[in-house]
Amino acid sequence: MSPIDYNPETGTHLIRFEGKMTSDRCREMEGQMVVEIEDLLFENPQARLAFDLGGVDFVVSAFIRICLMTARRLPKGNFTIVRCRPEVRKIFSVAGLDKLIELS
Repeated sequence: MSPIDYNPETGTHLIRFEGKMTSDRCREMEGQMVVEIEDLLFENPQARLAFDLGGVDFVVSAFIRICLMTARRLPKGNFTIVRCRPEVRKIFSVAGLDKLIELS
């Protein structure tokens, strides 16, 4: 997980992920993510956040849980997943996440 970047053109904060999102990796990064997202929302309660999965080729249910937790924490419609590879998009679709969170 990279630090949270900000794109002033879109008004969106962005976290980039790389590699396989395994259970171990999700467990390691979840605490840090919670703190960073809470800090972001403290500064801007209406923040928009996107997870960039362009470098991700595999996700497990633990990562899907992180996505759902993040989407619930942010105002409705302020969380998206961008640059989602077809193999990862399929996992999100099977889990029904594509109906809850915008994927591009």
